[in-house]
Amino acid sequence: MYLPTLEIVKGNTDGVQAKFYNSGHTVYVYIREEADLRPYLIGGPLKTKYIFEQMHFHWGSEDFWGSEHFIDGESFAVEIHAVHFNSKYNTFENASTQPDGLAVLTIFAEATNGSNTLLDPLYHLLPNVT
Repeated sequence: MYLPTLEIVKGNTDGVQAKFYNSGHTVYVYIREEADLRPYLIGGPLKTKYIFEQMHFHWGSEDFWGSEHFIDGESFAVEIHAVHFNSKYNTFENASTQPDGLAVLTIFAEATNGSNTLLDPLYHLLPNVT
């Protein structure tokens, strides 16, 4: 089966502010910018632009288990959900009640002693999230 390429359009993130929130179950990351300045998804199976709303994490107490989902029976140390809403509904709240309103990009990560340029800045902030 062929699917067109899913694009992640980041745009200019210089000076972008994020809000971290600890729900007691997970940590949420929100970008505090207007929807037209946030990253978005387009292409692949998506017919319209989906705008980033929030990202949250699933992890466990062990390095080999923590993800919410499995691939071929394998669990991962961390599962990251980047939640996006369909731009045709203008807001996350409006989109969340529609069948085509949300798209969640899932990223699985393994524990390692090495560095990760994408996740390290977030990782170092987590102990300060209240």
